[in-house]
Amino acid sequence: MVRGLLCLMIAFGGWGCTQARYVQKTESEGVVAVSSNSDMWPMKNRTKAIKLIEQHVGADYEIVEESEVVTGQQASANSRSDVNTYETCGPPGQSSATTFTGTTTTVPATEYQIRYRERNRTYRPMNSWNYKQSESQHLTPERVYGDIL
Repeated sequence: MVRGLLCLMIAFGGWGCTQARYVQKTESEGVVAVSSNSDMWPMKNRTKAIKLIEQHVGADYEIVEESEVVTGQQASANSRSDVNTYETCGPPGQSSATTFTGTTTTVPATEYQIRYRERNRTYRPMNSWNYKQSESQHLTPERVYGDIL
């Protein structure tokens, strides 16, 4: 039973250690990537992605776009050797020949990306504290001319 569970965990992503990561991140939006758009145990990819999104912009967000994105290429190589034994016509004995066969397969490497943004964001002026402070320091005729007026 334990051996079967161990094999299953290794086959499905190496102990479930897949990670969600930020691809892009600004003040109120971003892109999170996971290996695939699944939420099956043990990886829980989508759950990890949503957790990153909520850490960044809070629970009030909207998903703008989701897609699988090609990030490169992944190559796998297979090789096979065959040993054929046969009898020779000359001196008594046997001879053998070894045949090597190899194939390389290249497939696109992909990840699943989720683009999100904070919902109902209200924008306030940059440095609002400085804005209010400078507002009180505007020059008025009374401040410039004082008692002359």
